[in-house]
Amino acid sequence: MSDDRSGCRQKVVLITGAAVRLGAATTRFLHQQDWNILVHCRHSRDAADALANELNQTRADSCHVLQADLAKDDDIAWLAQESRHVWGRVDALINNASGFYPTPVGSITATDWNDLFASNARAPLFLAQALAPELKLRHGVIINLIDIHAEKPLKDHTVYCMAKASLAMLTQSLAKELAPEVVLMDIAMSGMNGLEATSRMRQECPRTKVLMLTMYTNEEYLKEALRAGASGYLLKDADRPELELAIKAVCRGETYLTPAMAKFTLDAYCRQDDASTSPLSKLTGRQREILQLIAEGCSTKQIAHRLDLSVKTVETHRAQLMERLEIHDVPGLVRLAIRTGLVRSDT
Repeated sequence: MSDDRSGCRQKVVLITGAAVRLGAATTRFLHQQDWNILVHCRHSRDAADALANELNQTRADSCHVLQADLAKDDDIAWLAQESRHVWGRVDALINNASGFYPTPVGSITATDWNDLFASNARAPLFLAQALAPELKLRHGVIINLIDIHAEKPLKDHTVYCMAKASLAMLTQSLAKELAPEVVLMDIAMSGMNGLEATSRMRQECPRTKVLMLTMYTNEEYLKEALRAGASGYLLKDADRPELELAIKAVCRGETYLTPAMAKFTLDAYCRQDDASTSPLSKLTGRQREILQLIAEGCSTKQIAHRLDLSVKTVETHRAQLMERLEIHDVPGLVRLAIRTGLVRSDT
């Protein structure tokens, strides 16, 4: 891909906290995929320089170190500006930097709060804001790394969990505000299945196209995905050229079906009298959510808490979905949820 400002053909990614652990592994992987890497570090300058030297020996002028303190406003502004200047472009931002240490209640200080929120929530916001125009120009991407403790608290790590929850909400808010052209969506995800997420995204962000990227290869999943509003269906074993082809097709407003699924035509999907219609079509969106949570092992009380409903309301939905599905035991519901892709068999 040529660039009219710098002549740099490689795409460029800024990775925060890139010198060690997951950041370093991500750096090496993307470098192998022919990306140029902006390696951000705070204290790990020696490790960052060693990593950059290693990769630059493999491919000259392909890795550059930027040292900045994400707790300082001036450093964040400098990092965003310098990222654009190194090779004249930025195609991706990966917010990987993350402070992590215990903060037991009774010992939490304002310094703990400021430090943990700086790397886990504050810097991702202001870097995303500063680089958004450039990323939009490049049809780029922002990736925020969020762990399970954004949803499930870790004992003695209150501030860290709060910061990660804030990052999760930031990610959802940016998705709405920046309205990506294409979202890659799996079918089986914890919390909310990909079919429901696709339906909601199409309602809330109608300009955003959804491309399903999944391991499921039967007609039922394809029908449900298209019914939910997906513009394409791709299998996870697809190679990079096919993934690029699918994304470009969806961006043009076309529907892309991976060749392995081509036999399941749209005409067959659209037939309303199809006898093989998914049993999930008998359920409301709320009932699907409850079915998924049941299959994930949640109790009625836990489901009520997750969905902000009363226990009685959950019990009513549960009884209704069992009646509609003609399944009256939990093992039967779990088997159906696995078969229809609401949950994976290892959930």
